[in-house]
Amino acid sequence: MILLMEKGRAENYSGMLCPDSQVEIPDGVTQIGSRAFFRMRDHNITDIPRFRSIQIPDSVREIAAEAFYRCEALESVRLPSGLTRIESGTFRLCRSLREIILPDSIREIGTQAFAGCTHLESILLPEGLERIGESAFADCQNLRQIKLPSTLVQMGPGAFANCAALQELVIPDGIDVISDNLLEGCVSLQSISLPQTIRHIGMTAFANCQSLCALHLPSGVQQIGLGAFSKCYSLSQLNLPAGLERIEERTFLGCLVLTAIELPASIHTISDMAFKSCDALTHVVLPDRLNKLGRWAFDGCRNLRHIQLPEHLSQLGEGVFIRCEQLAHLDVHPDNPVFSSRDGVLFDKPFERLLIFPEGHPAARYTVPECIREIAAHAFKGCRQLTRLDLPSDLQRIGPWALTGCIHLRQLVIPHLVKHLPQGIFSGCSQLETLVL
Repeated sequence: MILLMEKGRAENYSGMLCPDSQVEIPDGVTQIGSRAFFRMRDHNITDIPRFRSIQIPDSVREIAAEAFYRCEALESVRLPSGLTRIESGTFRLCRSLREIILPDSIREIGTQAFAGCTHLESILLPEGLERIGESAFADCQNLRQIKLPSTLVQMGPGAFANCAALQELVIPDGIDVISDNLLEGCVSLQSISLPQTIRHIGMTAFANCQSLCALHLPSGVQQIGLGAFSKCYSLSQLNLPAGLERIEERTFLGCLVLTAIELPASIHTISDMAFKSCDALTHVVLPDRLNKLGRWAFDGCRNLRHIQLPEHLSQLGEGVFIRCEQLAHLDVHPDNPVFSSRDGVLFDKPFERLLIFPEGHPAARYTVPECIREIAAHAFKGCRQLTRLDLPSDLQRIGPWALTGCIHLRQLVIPHLVKHLPQGIFSGCSQLETLVL
């Protein structure tokens, strides 16, 4: 081994060691420099250290960022007492690291400090630790257990992202923010306990936690970021706190076994794709205060059977109920000034536009009311039971994809005032025999 020393600083390891070798840093060294054990020349790696263990004396008070970056054979380390911070990337991509002993003096773990330590199964975090940086333990695919100390006050974005073996986690009381993608991709996570101090849950915080079945959200949560629970395939029970005002984009996208969810009265916005592909969802009561339903908000909720649009709803996004195969009726609060319903079909209040004919509507033949001047985009999309559709003589416009997937539609007369047939209007109408233009 060659370890260049300068004024008590270990700077540059050189030499390929045999696989069972050990590095011993001399007593008296106070600093270990950045990438002290890694060499690169002209953007090519020239020397990947092969030592399995390293002895660091207690005289060391500072270990620079990425000091042990890509020490791929390193299996065990004891950090010196008195060290207060593990810098960014210190052990990043130490793929064989199995044991790391942290001193009680540690107060902060930096960005990506242990990212990619794929053989690390457990780590004891000392009481006194206050901050865990962004992606600090990201991609530690075999990390099975970790106990967070009560002194912890901050965890950075993605701190435990893609820890595929992690099964449970208890968040201490000092935490008030669940950061963006904190536990994203923790596919084995079955249990997580959140303290009452939590006020904010970040974007994709629990996305792709495929084994998470239930979660209790503290009453003080005021905001849940977009995609927070997307692709939580096993999530069947979740409460939403009373003060929540928005369901952000893709919040519950792909929650396949979520059968019902109670929306608090404070909700005024359900954003794009919020409940997309929630296959098992059968019933949702939209709160009276709701004024916006975003695009594809309930797209693919195949078992959703009934919806009543509330009094204050004024904005309805494109494709909001497409692929809702069991949805037979759309009802509207009678005092809603924008939308109306007749026989389970959704219209605008002036009764000039047909907006949505539910895919599960039982009618095999339907006659559009004579007063209708426009068929909206996606209006009859996926209505497989329709065999005949009679359009009013004064109809002027048909929107894109309006009849897509009407696989049993056999005949259709397009009124003379319709001058343009838009994109995809007959896509999937495989049995259409008679079309009169």
